[in-house]
Amino acid sequence: MVTQIKTTLKEEVATLKNDITALHTKVSEIETRNSAVETTVEALINATLSQDKAIYTLQRRLDDLDNRGRRCNIRIRGLPEQPEGGNLQNIVTQLFNQILEREPTSQINIERVHRALRPRGLPTDKPRDIICCLSHFPVKEELIQKARKIKPLMYMNVEILLLQDLSWYTLQQRKLIKPLTSILQEKGTMFRWGFPFSIQVNKDGKQITLNSPDDITPFCRGCGIEEPDLTEWMKFSQTPQIPPLPGKEDWIEVATPKSKRRRNKQTPDKRNSTEDI
Repeated sequence: MVTQIKTTLKEEVATLKNDITALHTKVSEIETRNSAVETTVEALINATLSQDKAIYTLQRRLDDLDNRGRRCNIRIRGLPEQPEGGNLQNIVTQLFNQILEREPTSQINIERVHRALRPRGLPTDKPRDIICCLSHFPVKEELIQKARKIKPLMYMNVEILLLQDLSWYTLQQRKLIKPLTSILQEKGTMFRWGFPFSIQVNKDGKQITLNSPDDITPFCRGCGIEEPDLTEWMKFSQTPQIPPLPGKEDWIEVATPKSKRRRNKQTPDKRNSTEDI
């Protein structure tokens, strides 16, 4: 009976050893593959971050090219819509001559003029902007500068505005960064817009520039103002941040040395006494 029990135990132990050996092999393979996957993921994260920077740089350059293509454009806002037909250019010419204090029939080189390219709204809606492209940039700048000094600027018995024609991307950034520009205006700090998109402030003979969300803290510190909440601008101008992988120690295979393995050695007396039971 004892011999049968011993045989059964040996078989069970042998089965457990085989199972443990198989699990050990499987875990070793899993850990090896997991380490390879983590290495690949880290390489992909680094490549993605590098591509994000390149995309951000390309976006700024594209926006700059878009704005450069609009340098000679003027956006007229507030002029009521009417059956203008081919007279829109004549109306704009008269408006510009009024601002420049010239004769109404003085010639101004206008390449093209049209309403904003969207469907015409209801009579109660705000009129669409008029976009005018002038042939000469100095004339456009003179119009913008003189229009700023005329308050209010009236034409056809309505108040109108002359604005820079800027890209959609630039307009969105200026809108989202308004909390910062509002603080600068409250402090009486003069600033100007730069291209590609930036804010420039001259203080104590030094120029402080904000180009990207990374410059928020040093820019506010240099201007001596509190740092506003510009989360929406950061989300708009930057791609989502990739969280880093959690730290993990390398897997080490541990085995019990042969010299320390327990062996149940039995003396001849113990062996004989066991067999007699």
